[in-house]
Amino acid sequence: MKHIFTLPLFIIIIELTGCGHTKALNQENSKKFSTLDTATFVIFNKGPKQPSLSLEELSKVENILQQCISDHNLEREKYVAEENKKHPRHKLKGDLYIIDPSYHKRQYVPSINDKGEKEVWVNCFCGHWDSKWKENIVRVEDGGSCFFNVTVNLTTGKYYGLKINGVA
Repeated sequence: MKHIFTLPLFIIIIELTGCGHTKALNQENSKKFSTLDTATFVIFNKGPKQPSLSLEELSKVENILQQCISDHNLEREKYVAEENKKHPRHKLKGDLYIIDPSYHKRQYVPSINDKGEKEVWVNCFCGHWDSKWKENIVRVEDGGSCFFNVTVNLTTGKYYGLKINGVA
């Protein structure tokens, strides 16, 4: 597995999302927010024109993300069972295809889409990282279900664009 931080991609993301991040969602919620485990996530914000995330929105993102992971895991379990039934000599290992969110750190990038809806791009990754993951978008090649991202639409309550890294 190759870990990479690609500068051109990072520059594009900076243009879209901003280079700063914040732990305080807003003045009203900053005390409550400080009790959350900020060692497992970061929110990248551009500034006053980029939307912030309230505690309620952060909770909604997490709920939609959990639904996305559940849907994915159910689909992959069916796929592995079917493949193992078809090819009993070459059994697939199901755990390579299943996402366990308890091992993942998260990077949230809120934005407003062309329809005026609030969305959050969620980048998830596991493993041990130095503190730079709170300053730069993490990009890797390979790594399987340890690295994935998805866009959550807070306005519609739906997710789309789930991308999971391949296994090398």
